[in-house]
Amino acid sequence: MLKYTSIMSIEHIRPREIINLGQPDTLLINVPATFQQGIIPDDEEPPFGMLRIAVASEEYGYKPALLDAHRGKLTPSEIDDVLYGLKPKSVGINPTSVNVPEAQEIAELCAHHGIPLILGGVHATLDPFTALKEDFPMALAVVKGKGEKAILHILDDIKNGQRTEKRGVYYQNAETSRRDFADYYPLDELPLIDQSRWVENPLIGGTVGINGQNVELIEISLYETAGCPFQCTYCATPALVGRNDGYKTYYRPNMDRILASTKLAVELGANAIHFIDDMAFVNPGHFRKFADGVEKLKLQNQLYWRGMTRASIIADKCSDEDLSILAQSGCWRIAMGVESGDEQILRRIKKGITTHQVREAVSKLRAVGIPQVKAFFIMGFPEETLEQMETTRKFIMELKQLGLTDISIFQFKPYPGTEEWQHLQQTNPEVLENLYYIRHGGSTNIVNRKIAKDASLPDDLKIAAVPSKIVREMVVKTLEEFYGH
Repeated sequence: MLKYTSIMSIEHIRPREIINLGQPDTLLINVPATFQQGIIPDDEEPPFGMLRIAVASEEYGYKPALLDAHRGKLTPSEIDDVLYGLKPKSVGINPTSVNVPEAQEIAELCAHHGIPLILGGVHATLDPFTALKEDFPMALAVVKGKGEKAILHILDDIKNGQRTEKRGVYYQNAETSRRDFADYYPLDELPLIDQSRWVENPLIGGTVGINGQNVELIEISLYETAGCPFQCTYCATPALVGRNDGYKTYYRPNMDRILASTKLAVELGANAIHFIDDMAFVNPGHFRKFADGVEKLKLQNQLYWRGMTRASIIADKCSDEDLSILAQSGCWRIAMGVESGDEQILRRIKKGITTHQVREAVSKLRAVGIPQVKAFFIMGFPEETLEQMETTRKFIMELKQLGLTDISIFQFKPYPGTEEWQHLQQTNPEVLENLYYIRHGGSTNIVNRKIAKDASLPDDLKIAAVPSKIVREMVVKTLEEFYGH
């Protein structure tokens, strides 16, 4: 397993240094998952949504700045220092369902300094009016959907001292009947993101075992697509991209764009790339074009990369020749979301794969020389039985024999905007009242602020057919058996 350490060390910018940088038109703040120190892991990927907004607004003529308070593990007082020193003309934040109180603290700091606040991201998109009216009444506007074009409209309005209607932009006086999403900014038209300008420590170093040898990797994360073409019931992406409202759900740039990002990453000093997209490559043609591009860039045998795809694509669409080309292009790990080894559960969650396809995918990938194959699983879906979880455990052990090298297993947790959340609202609503990780509430809700971040569900909570404690024990048992502890 790859253990990462930071390659670069950049001093945190202190307020006295920020003052000399000039006043930005907007400061984009990546909200921390928590202000509890020691909980946020090192080396998480950068906030690519904000990076896209930053380069789009700069291309348009505005001056953006980005403060990654999450990866930087900043405290409220440190964020306040930045606001005081930088004096941005506006601030954009991106709360999710789990860090609303942290975002509210930042919002209060902005209000104290008289800085207009723009709200975007998951929380704003799933329920813009609750976000605007209840959780962040001090906010100037909320963006529903992608923010690259919406931010340009809002910054124009701030500059001109007006509030004009625009798709996906919701001011405080917006009609509550609206459901429109922000206009899409074509990915091919976005400027390339130079992470050396926007990201502290973009290069992560570590050693990984590849074909029996320890290889030193200097890795950078890339995110090239938007959305997802599938409709898994536990995932909020369909709601975030407006599937039910008729919007296109998946965007992918052309291969020249992806290769240009790859070339820039190498120029920054990386010899490895982690494509963090759910689906960076969706058919064999994409694999072939990427491999051809790597060869034309003269990066063969110099570049390593990893990414995710679907078991059905590997099993049904890729020939052995296609997969051999994949290995030759430097791919050292392919990960797949499998979720369950029970066919009934796979159908229920609309995964669109079968256990047969998963077996085929793992076997084919290892046979052509992909050094590592990883799979993600979830246990404890609503009404899932202990027997079905046991089926998944046995399936995982079978896949290990076929060549699966790594797994991650998560205990199911419902999130707003997903089909599973809606299902529980209808069938088991009291369960949703006991989810400590979902913390809404007004900015003065002291009770919510004092609730500790709990990585586990309450022991006696029954989302599945058995209590949460039993699900968690099955997760631990399976991990220990797979890794031989």
